[in-house]
Amino acid sequence: MKINNNTKTVENKVENKLNKMSQEKKDSILASFTEFQTYLGDKVSKGEKLRLSDNQVSPKYKK
Repeated sequence: MKINNNTKTVENKVENKLNKMSQEKKDSILASFTEFQTYLGDKVSKGEKLRLSDNQVSPKYKK
């Protein structure tokens, strides 16, 4: 896959930002994301138990 200069610039910016961020901040972001995954997984599971299709479950969470 060919990577253009713009992609490398974005990757460098992300890497620089992460290097400046404290480990506590990184851990907090990861914990929030993990909590969100759990929440969303629970909602999807409940929808599946109610035999809702993807089209019936997703619109409520697309905002």
